[in-house]
Amino acid sequence: MSEYDFSIMVILKTEKEDVQVRRLSVDRNANNSMSYYFQKGDERLIEKTKVEYCPDYKTESDEVFIISDFVLPDRIKEAIEQPLSVEIYSPSKRSMSKDIKAIFMKTSTDRIAFQHLDNHMYLTNKKRIVFSKNTFTEETGAGFILPDCIDCLLSERELLFRSFYNAKQIMDLSDYFNIATDEDVNEFLNLVSLESHSTDSFIKNLNQSTRCRIYKINKARVLEKYSPEQICNKAVGLGINIKIDNGKIMIPNDNKEQKSFFTFLDEGLYKGPLSESTYITNSKRKLD
Repeated sequence: MSEYDFSIMVILKTEKEDVQVRRLSVDRNANNSMSYYFQKGDERLIEKTKVEYCPDYKTESDEVFIISDFVLPDRIKEAIEQPLSVEIYSPSKRSMSKDIKAIFMKTSTDRIAFQHLDNHMYLTNKKRIVFSKNTFTEETGAGFILPDCIDCLLSERELLFRSFYNAKQIMDLSDYFNIATDEDVNEFLNLVSLESHSTDSFIKNLNQSTRCRIYKINKARVLEKYSPEQICNKAVGLGINIKIDNGKIMIPNDNKEQKSFFTFLDEGLYKGPLSESTYITNSKRKLD
C-alpha cells in the first residue's frame, strides 16, 4: 500500500440507516486527479456567499446554503481521522452503482468534500472504445466519472451545499428539514374547517410538500395572529376565495384550490407590482 491511497473514501448504500464507509485503493495518477477535483470543488464552494438553509429559497449562482452546527456521522469522522483502519472497497458481483452512493475526501484545507454518484456517472464492465493519444483503444472494467463540481463541503461545523436534494442523498438530513407530523396536522385542523374530508382521510392523503407548508404555517402562528376575516380579505386581493365556516377558515376540497389555499397561508403568493397579476413564488427568503 502506498502513501497516496489512504484518503479517498466511499459511502456505501445500505438498507439500514447505519453509515458504512470503505477506502478506495488508487494509483498515483488517479489519486492526483481526484485530489485536484475535490480541491477545486472546495475552493469554488467556500468562496460563495453563505445563506442559512431555507426550503423555500433557491440560491443564486454566487450563493450556497449552509447548515450550522452540523454533526458529522461517527463512521465518516473515524474514516477521516484513522484512514488506515478503514476496509478497502472491493466491487461486489452486483453493479457498482448498487454499492456506492457517494465519494469523499479531506482536502488540503482540512475541509471534507463530498460528491453523490448518480447512476449515469457509473461505467459498467461493458467494453468501451475511447480515443487516446491519437488512437481508438478498447477499455473494460467498472468505474465512475466525476462532474466538475462537488455536492457538499464540511467546513468545521458548517455543511455547505447548493442542492438539498443532492445533499440528502449523501447523508441523513431529516433533522434539518421539518415537515408536519400527524400531531402537528391535528393542531392545524383544530383551527380550520374541512369542506368535506374526514380528518383521518385528509391526514392520510397529505403529501410531503403540504406537510412542509403546514409545519411553517404552524410555526409562524398564522392562524393565531390573523382572524378568519383578515385572512379572507387578504386572499380576495390575490384572487383566492376562502370561505368561513363556524368562525373558522375552510380548507377547500378541490385539489387545485387546496394547493392555492396552503400556498397563500405560507405567503407563497404575491401580486406583481406593475401588472397586478397573481404569481406563485418557488423561492423566497425573508430580508434581514
